[in-house]
Amino acid sequence: MLKPAAMVPAVLTFLLAGSSLLLAVTAQPAVAPPRPSATAPSAAPSAIDRPAGIRRFGLEEPIAKPAGAIRLATYNIENFFSKAGEFPEVTGAQPPAHLSGDGQDRVAQPIKPRAEAQNVADTIRRVDADVIALQEVGSKEDLLAFRDQFLKGLGYDHVSSIDAGDGRGIEQSVLSRFPISNESNWPKKSLEGQHPDRWGRDANENAGKPIAFARSPLRVTIDLPAADGKTTPLTLFVIHHKSGGPGGYWREAEAQGVAELATEFSKDHPGQPVAILGDFNCRPGDRPMSIYQQAGWSDTFEDRNEQDPRWITHTSGRSIDCILANDALKDAVVKDTRFILGTPTRAEGVDWRNTPNPTGWASDHYPVVIDLKFAN
Repeated sequence: MLKPAAMVPAVLTFLLAGSSLLLAVTAQPAVAPPRPSATAPSAAPSAIDRPAGIRRFGLEEPIAKPAGAIRLATYNIENFFSKAGEFPEVTGAQPPAHLSGDGQDRVAQPIKPRAEAQNVADTIRRVDADVIALQEVGSKEDLLAFRDQFLKGLGYDHVSSIDAGDGRGIEQSVLSRFPISNESNWPKKSLEGQHPDRWGRDANENAGKPIAFARSPLRVTIDLPAADGKTTPLTLFVIHHKSGGPGGYWREAEAQGVAELATEFSKDHPGQPVAILGDFNCRPGDRPMSIYQQAGWSDTFEDRNEQDPRWITHTSGRSIDCILANDALKDAVVKDTRFILGTPTRAEGVDWRNTPNPTGWASDHYPVVIDLKFAN
């Protein structure tokens, strides 16, 4: 047994060793939180548990609008339903907004959480478009509530949103600083062809039925101010083509139908600028886009490089949102200020279909923006 005098060095040695161990432990770098699992549950976790979103696509900052230009944009704002005009705070599973659809097809739609609605508003405010076409809006009432609560001071006094015949109730809409007229759409309008027997590997529930618009395009005319004190009419066909890999045939039929409607309108109004814009759910080289091009419609982003993340419009890494122009509109596009504005999304490699939305999330799409200058 050690005598007391002999114990002192031993105790000091032990304490010093313990201090070194403590310093070694506390000096270790913090462990990064794990990536969200691709098999994460559908119920969204609380905001505290969500990883922060990162900007992987589009520009971090918008390009300044040239003096005297009119800014036009399109933006799919993803499942934009309110609950009686409110966008409540949500920290767990999202409550249903309301039942939408017809008869047995009525389904409960999740509301847009207030934080996400605010992020959409912040994005729209940064884009600062004079006219912005929107997709996946629950109703005109939802859009007006959103405008009045989140977009005050932006001058969007003119609003259009009409039931598009979609089973979930989502519509195409427009917010504008200038008057809107000539508002129309064609819900369930029959198109060429019939639905095939198969939907990918599965039986097609619509097999043999005539193909119709899944969501009708919305047509509006915007009365833009002109240098001579008069107005320049700009007509928009706002679209949201059928989604899903097996739905290629459906998108082709819709593209043919929209191209015919817009081309006929353009011919009846010679010299008037016309745009087809929105969520095409297809990439620039796909068959539906070729249909538009063969009908004389020009992609205002035709020189985009899909390998460049600045030109990506969807969180999946695809360019599926676009603005097409007739000749009168094409000549007015300011090419140097075209852009896609990025918003926070998931990390690369994460399952974008099933992983809960990260903090900072606004939508799975990004705004597509062009500026227009018309000759006097």
